[in-house]
Amino acid sequence: MKLKALVAAMALVAAGTANAAINTTNSPDAELFLTVFDSANAVSYGLDLGVSIQTMVDTNASFSVDLSTDGNYSQFMGQNVVFTVTGGNSDGGVFTPAALAYFGNLSTAADGNDFLASNHIFADINPLTVGFRNMALNLNGQVGLPAADTASNNSAVCHVGDPCYYEDPSWGSNRFGYLMAGNVDSSIGFWNTDLSLADYDTMTVRQMGSFSLSSNGLLTYNSVSSVPVPAAAWLFGSGLVGLVGVARRRKA
Repeated sequence: MKLKALVAAMALVAAGTANAAINTTNSPDAELFLTVFDSANAVSYGLDLGVSIQTMVDTNASFSVDLSTDGNYSQFMGQNVVFTVTGGNSDGGVFTPAALAYFGNLSTAADGNDFLASNHIFADINPLTVGFRNMALNLNGQVGLPAADTASNNSAVCHVGDPCYYEDPSWGSNRFGYLMAGNVDSSIGFWNTDLSLADYDTMTVRQMGSFSLSSNGLLTYNSVSSVPVPAAAWLFGSGLVGLVGVARRRKA
């Protein structure tokens, strides 16, 4: 699917649907998902973002998703919520260069160096990446919901006692202390922890961009390469151009 069509599909969040339907295959096709937590009302929200690990790593294109069109998100609008965006490919033991090129995880974090407490090696990251997959499975497996349909970017609302209930920025005691949530109307870094193909063991960490979630329900991703230049910098640059023009006229 072309990126433009993919972004358009992401914007069409199905109102009132219940199943998260996140693709959790142990492959580069595994998808990113959003989780939102409202602590005041003890309720959480999950959404399949419809973007695969491979697409995100390869294109790293900026995009936005309007959550206000999703009936499941209406109770979160205007609330003081926190959010994360996460995805993982644990490879499933298929150790081929094509699959390993996308092994690892993508997640929001204040600092990517906090991803791992020890040596940034395969043995450290693999259990955590499997854990991300299990988080997605908890959303897909909400009791009483229809079977997952990975072709649809659906959402789920979860309450205390549900396996998919998201209860704090590190998913409770699920040992994801490095998975950090962003606050509404602010942004948080989005990091990639992946496997070095040089030795198939060392993990590398890099910031890809940042996510923000507005109080009116607009989720926005800006890649590092697409961060806009501040207005002051543009003014400074235009001033330099003007000075160069004056200097040239004087020489003439």
